[in-house]
Amino acid sequence: MQHNDTDRKHGGMGMRGVSRPMAEKEIRQHNQEMHQHGKDAQQGDDNKDGMMMSGEMREQMLHMHHMQTMWVYWMIIIFGAWVLLSPLTFDYGIGTVQPSGGRSVWLTMEQRIQFMKWSDIISGALLMFFGWRGLTPNRPVSLWVCCFIGIWLTMAPLLFWSPTAVAYLNDTMVGALVIALAILIPGMPNMIMYMKMGPDTPPGWSYNPPSWPQRWIMMVLGVMGRWCRVTWPPSSWATSTRCGTLASGSRASRC
Repeated sequence: MQHNDTDRKHGGMGMRGVSRPMAEKEIRQHNQEMHQHGKDAQQGDDNKDGMMMSGEMREQMLHMHHMQTMWVYWMIIIFGAWVLLSPLTFDYGIGTVQPSGGRSVWLTMEQRIQFMKWSDIISGALLMFFGWRGLTPNRPVSLWVCCFIGIWLTMAPLLFWSPTAVAYLNDTMVGALVIALAILIPGMPNMIMYMKMGPDTPPGWSYNPPSWPQRWIMMVLGVMGRWCRVTWPPSSWATSTRCGTLASGSRASRC
């Protein structure tokens, strides 16, 4: 029992396999036990405005959440290395394509190749650096920088008219994954330091709207939309066709 209490306090190995909602629920229960003795005067306010949390409690929750999502920051570093080495691995000068329909481009082919090459090298190096900084808790700026780098990776192939299909697909896919790893999977950076803990069920509600039984419906619909090619694939295909990375009509594919 003493070992389990120590793991819960420091976010040790005993808590690493626990999901974020379950970990937060355990922390709330633990804090309620700590507050129920000697704080009867504040109990009425806590029931109205939510459980008051000290800075120390928030730091403990932040460190525990960081330990549970440590894999996210290592994945950002790995993706950074992947993007950094992509121009050397795929050689953006091989298999180049021109925009379909004979459209004019504001960059020459050589400029398109060089701009995409250096964009990936710089973006990959920045992802590795800020992902490494993210291994230390309480560094929200680094995660936001990684998010904006992911946005840039999704936009760079369009801005520079990606010279090859592999450069376009590589940057858009990695960019979307980096955005998810930076702010979607672990949540908003340092949200724990500012959020207000309250009851599991909002006042006036008979159930919790963001609970997992309510979430799974949207998750299933999202998966169905992805596999039914209702969302991203058509727009990605249309953009690829317009940029020339995929052939359209009777033209043979040049990828």
